[in-house]
Amino acid sequence: MKRTLFAAIIVAMSSMPARAQDTDKGAGAPRREEILPIEVDFEGFEWAKVTNVYDGIFAIQKSDNKGIIWNFYNVETAAPVSRRGWLTQDSPRFDGGVCAVCDTTPVKGSPANDPKYQWYILHKSGETTALDPAITAVGNFCDGLAVAKANGKMFFINDKGRTVAPDVQPRSFVTYPLRDNRRLFMGASMKFGYLDGEGRIAIEPQYKNAHNFSSNYAVVCNASRKNVIIDPTGRVVREIPSQYVSVTGTTVTDFVDGGAVALNTETGRYDIITPTLEVRASYDKATAFYNTIINEDANAIVMNNDWKHPQICSTNGRTLGHNVCISFRDISGNEIFLQPEPDGEADNPLAADLLERSYWNNTGLRLANVYLGETRGALFNSKGEVCWTFDNEYFKPDDFSPAGYAKGIFWTADKSDHFVFFDTQGNIKLEVVVK
Repeated sequence: MKRTLFAAIIVAMSSMPARAQDTDKGAGAPRREEILPIEVDFEGFEWAKVTNVYDGIFAIQKSDNKGIIWNFYNVETAAPVSRRGWLTQDSPRFDGGVCAVCDTTPVKGSPANDPKYQWYILHKSGETTALDPAITAVGNFCDGLAVAKANGKMFFINDKGRTVAPDVQPRSFVTYPLRDNRRLFMGASMKFGYLDGEGRIAIEPQYKNAHNFSSNYAVVCNASRKNVIIDPTGRVVREIPSQYVSVTGTTVTDFVDGGAVALNTETGRYDIITPTLEVRASYDKATAFYNTIINEDANAIVMNNDWKHPQICSTNGRTLGHNVCISFRDISGNEIFLQPEPDGEADNPLAADLLERSYWNNTGLRLANVYLGETRGALFNSKGEVCWTFDNEYFKPDDFSPAGYAKGIFWTADKSDHFVFFDTQGNIKLEVVVK
C-alpha cells in the first residue's frame, strides 16, 4: 500500500463533530506514520476467513492437502508468532497468552493408516509446550482452561498442559469463561452445571440451558423446565414469570452490575430489572447492558417510539440525559442524524452461544451508518461517546472484538481493496497484502 495514497485521502477527509452539530465536511480517520504490512501468497485467500484479534493475535487461514492451516501474527508488530503454520480443533483464538495447536505432519513412525499428530500449547512468544502424546484434540483456551480429548474421553487441561478436574467429563470442546468464580460446562448427561475457579464441581450438571454468572446471579432452565435465577450455591433466588418467557426460552439477559434487560412479552417493551425482578424502567427498545475491558461503566442503549434519538441508560434504569447521535447536513442542506439503533430484540442466546456472545456482542461498541445520499459512519461506545467517524466510501469496519480491533476494508482513490485492522480510534494498524 502506498503511503501517498493514504495521505491523499486522509488529508481530504476531516472528522465530524459530535452530537447536535452541523457540518458539510466528510468524515475521516487518524492515520499512522507507517502502515505495517503482512504479505501473504496463500492460494484461495479469503479475507472473511481471517480471524479477528484476540489477545493481540490474529490468524490467517491457508487450506492445502494437510487441511486448514493457521498462521498467527501480532497485530501491534505484524510479526509472526511462529515461523510455521498449525492445525487447530476450531477457529483459533489466543486467550491468556496461549492457543492450542497441532502439528501439520504425523509423528515420525506412526502408522500410515492411523497417523498420530502431536498437540502443543503455543505461546505468544512463539515457544511451545508439548502435550501428552495420547491427546488427539484440544479446543480453545478460555480463562486458563481448555477441553482436550484422549483415548475417547474428554477432559479439562490448564495452560500448563496438566489435567484439571479429572472427574468432570465435558461433552463439548467449548470452554466457557470463569465468572464470579463459576464456570459453565456441559456434563456427560448433556445438562449444564458449574465449576469453581479450581476446576471442582460447584453446581452439579442439572440444567437444560444456563447462562454465565454475572453479579453473582445466573439465569437457568431447571429439570422442571422452569426458568429461574440462581446464586453461586445453586439456590433459586426467583422464578422468572411467564411475561419474560418466549417460545425460545427466557428473555432475561445476563445481569451486569445488578441490572438486566428483559423483553416483556405481554407489553412488547423492554424492562430494566433487578435479580429480584423489580422493574426499574421500561422502554420500547433496548440493548443488553455492556461492561467490558474497553468500557468500565455498564450501560445500555434504549429508545422510546416518541423519541427522536436513542439514549444511554444505566443499570438503575435511568437515562444519562443526552442523545446518542451525530448531526450534520448533506449537500442539499438537509439535516441527517447518525446514531446506533437498538435492534429491538432481547440479547439472550442459548448456552451454546454464550462464549461467542461474550466475545462479540459484549464489546460495548456499536457501529452506526447512514446511506441516505451520504456515506457516513461512526463508532459509539457504551457511554454514548463517539470513538471515531469515517466515510463508508473509503472505510468499512466489521464488528470489534474485546481486544479493541476490527477487521475492515479500506478503499484507496483507485478503488482497490486493502485488507486492514482498525483500532477503536480508527487508526489503521496493519494491512494484509495478497501477492
